[in-house]
Amino acid sequence: MRRELIALVLIGCGAPAPTCPSGTHDDVARASAIENRLASVAQGRALIDAARARVPAICFGASESASVITTDRVVLLASGLEEGEAAARLGHLLVHARDGLPTDEVHARMDPAACEAAVDRAIDLEAHAYVVEV
Repeated sequence: MRRELIALVLIGCGAPAPTCPSGTHDDVARASAIENRLASVAQGRALIDAARARVPAICFGASESASVITTDRVVLLASGLEEGEAAARLGHLLVHARDGLPTDEVHARMDPAACEAAVDRAIDLEAHAYVVEV
């Protein structure tokens, strides 16, 4: 229901409804079960609540694919993950949706000091997200 509501709000604002990238698919029942599993712990519930307006879709890819969050904040989960693993990974990715992607501040032609600072920030973001996942 949450995803349909987000899609309706986006359509109402003139933006196209979010879709799963090529090679992935939507599975509302599985996404809901994974979200419910993550929400069974307080920190997971807080991440889901914070992500409501930031994550337009949860999609599933090949079982051997990596689980990532796109620059458009669409969550891609490997379909082969068990529910608990998928919930932990979703928590990790929602930290990035809330706090920023490790690559958000990295761009071509950065001077060395800015690049070093961006890399340090990326390492900090990834370390924090990993702690949440574990």
